[in-house]
Amino acid sequence: MIKKAPYPSNPSSKEEGKLPWRNKRAWLFTLIFGLQASLYYSIVTWLLQWPKRWD
Repeated sequence: MIKKAPYPSNPSSKEEGKLPWRNKRAWLFTLIFGLQASLYYSIVTWLLQWPKRWD
């Protein structure tokens, strides 16, 4: 059986409601996924225009 980890009864006030604006790892994660998506859509758009160049 899989046992669930118990939740802390009183989470600290620092962790509760903390926004990720100053978290470097969150910004790096966002940047990597943004660049990945931009690269994907750029390549797909370029490949879809490839047959039109041959006409």
